[in-house]
Amino acid sequence: MTTYTAHIGRAEARWLADPARGPLSPAGFYGRGVSGQVTDLGDGHVLLDEEAVTALRGLPPDRDGHVSDEDGLLLSIGGARYHLTPGPGGA
Repeated sequence: MTTYTAHIGRAEARWLADPARGPLSPAGFYGRGVSGQVTDLGDGHVLLDEEAVTALRGLPPDRDGHVSDEDGLLLSIGGARYHLTPGPGGA
C-alpha cells in the first residue's frame, strides 16, 4: 500500500489525524463515508495512506488539509504548505 509522510507540526498532526475533528472525520468536510487513514506519528509527523491523499485532494483549495499536485504532493494547512514524501510502503 502506498503511504506518504510529512512533518507538519504537532498541533497540525493531531488535528489532521483526529478521528472526531479532522477533515476525514464524520464531522469533517465529507461527513460519513470517506475512507483513508491519517496517523499522527508523534513529534509533528503524520503518515497518510493513498486513500486519505485521494480524499484530501478533493477538498476545496481553501480548506485546511487540501492536497495539491504542484511541484510534487503538497498538503496545505493554515497557509503553510508541506511536501508529502513516500513513506513506508513506497509510492
